[in-house]
Amino acid sequence: MDILIISVMILSFTVASGIVLYTKKTKKKPENTEHSIANTILKLSPTIAHLARPCNIIFDCTDTKSIDCDQQYLELIVLNLVSNAKKSMPRGGDIIIRSIDTERGVELIIEDSGTGMTENVKMRVFEPFFSTEKNSNGIGLTMIKEAVSRVGGKISIASNNQGTKVKIVFKEVMKKVLVIEENGDDFSSIHQMNVLADICKDGKSAMKQLKSRTYDAIILNFGMNGTSIVNDIRANGYETPVVFTSNFLEENVAKKIGTQINVVKKPLCPTKLSALLFWRNIHL
Repeated sequence: MDILIISVMILSFTVASGIVLYTKKTKKKPENTEHSIANTILKLSPTIAHLARPCNIIFDCTDTKSIDCDQQYLELIVLNLVSNAKKSMPRGGDIIIRSIDTERGVELIIEDSGTGMTENVKMRVFEPFFSTEKNSNGIGLTMIKEAVSRVGGKISIASNNQGTKVKIVFKEVMKKVLVIEENGDDFSSIHQMNVLADICKDGKSAMKQLKSRTYDAIILNFGMNGTSIVNDIRANGYETPVVFTSNFLEENVAKKIGTQINVVKKPLCPTKLSALLFWRNIHL
């Protein structure tokens, strides 16, 4: 992508964000806001490398969780921060882009080996229209902070004479799970998984719930005529992943229905259940 086009994108982002910042906020949530930072960085990597010249870019993105942030905003936040990092190193240097999973979300860190900021600049860096550059409008970081705060995130800056580190903490998108279980108390530990859980006591009420809401996974007590309930779910066109819970071992449950299935043995372990629900390549 041409450097001029990138510059126009960044300018458009700051201007458009500025208009939003000083007008009434809308409560309508944008569509398709769930994204992985690592995937976004991968998509942007050629553009980032071009934008950052002559700096050396180091990518270290290992996050797997989805965050709730508009895709265009996420891309332009990254590009804006990379652009800022480059400006602090006109003769070149290192820019490290790192993203990692945390207990409740994802951290995005963009670090440079530039000249750093003075204490006075650090104190004022998020002020509207403040800039140390002659030809800058001074609203880039202000708008980034606003965009991050609107999705429940936080941004912080650490800087010294060896460089600057910008850290943004995004909240994880909470998965939605439908639990089909006669005894809801058996699933009290599910809230340790950071999920939104609806509990139904039979297949009929579960079908009604499926019609009113989309779920990332279904947890079903095998002892509640589980195979029949799953067949009804599939017959109605729902392909939501299903995990059985049972007092039996997995191989014993599989023998009863004659197929390979996902089973978690009671009592439930939130860590293993979470792994099976959202990392289905892991065998328990």
